[in-house]
Amino acid sequence: MKTKKMRNKIFGKIKPPQLMFIFYHEYGFQIKKKIKNGLTKTRMELNDIDVIFMKAISANVTRGLESGSFLKCADNTGAQIVQLITVKSTHSVRRRRTGAGVGAVIVGAVKKGNEKIRHEVVTGVIVRQRKEYRRPNGMRIKFEDNAVVLVNERLEPRGTEIKGPIAKEVVERFSAIGKIASIIV
Repeated sequence: MKTKKMRNKIFGKIKPPQLMFIFYHEYGFQIKKKIKNGLTKTRMELNDIDVIFMKAISANVTRGLESGSFLKCADNTGAQIVQLITVKSTHSVRRRRTGAGVGAVIVGAVKKGNEKIRHEVVTGVIVRQRKEYRRPNGMRIKFEDNAVVLVNERLEPRGTEIKGPIAKEVVERFSAIGKIASIIV
């Protein structure tokens, strides 16, 4: 009884269930949207989004990177090295380190680069990984470094060009990154 009163005091009374809407955004990723307290909105804003569901990748990607891994920045935003903090949209077991592979959206801290972008917390997409992963045709792919491309909140690349090759699985999920890539493997 005491805990219920404390919960009501902290969080307020239990609210009625919220409506959920799922729709596809123009960039191809699926968005799950909550409309609170029965109010309808004519235009859904991207800053009101709760969960982003990304398109599935054809390959079975091994999660070869974990929290604390250092990644090379493959674009021209000014960052050189990014440390992985966490992986977005992953469901894991409690106290287990979340893993990331090619095509995963991550949150990272810029450790080396321009003075303007250094020590900034950024969002990025992993485009290369050293750990090999398997494609449906039986081919195994691995790159010589771990690399990330920085993206904005709409999952569009912040830079204008990407250095080096990127995986085909990234282009399947994020077509905007594929448009500025020089080599797709």
